[in-house]
Amino acid sequence: MTDNNQGKAAWRAGYNQRPVQQAANLPSLPSLLTENGKLNAELFKEELLTQIAKAIQNVSKSQMRKVFDEVKRHKFALEAGQKWEDIYPQVLMQKAKISYLCKRKSEDNKIDESYYNNLKKLIFQLADDCRSAEAYKAYATFLEALYGYYYEIARRK
Repeated sequence: MTDNNQGKAAWRAGYNQRPVQQAANLPSLPSLLTENGKLNAELFKEELLTQIAKAIQNVSKSQMRKVFDEVKRHKFALEAGQKWEDIYPQVLMQKAKISYLCKRKSEDNKIDESYYNNLKKLIFQLADDCRSAEAYKAYATFLEALYGYYYEIARRK
């Protein structure tokens, strides 16, 4: 190993000395839409959003921003008139992207692995609940509310 690589390895070993924390359990989510197709107000209760934010609080802010930005981008496309049939494959692709992100981050940082696993479960559940443009817009709106709570309590990095 070169001196530079040895220094990086020593720094990384010291950086990862904080104890492994188990994330709080991810609470179950209500459906994105009510039976009559309206945005489900149950999703926006402070207690639920706080519980979810705590379950993902150690996910890096840059990764959360990346996830949130992609969801918003597709919401804006829908609002601009793009068809749901064109967006839906991208919604499914979000699951593949989040799987990759969470696996890569978990391998790099075992300390926060449970937080990334919670993020993956959350995004999978939300994406699976998106069966229409209205549901996807609800997903994006929910993620926006969650992001506010997450940002308030996220570990400072």
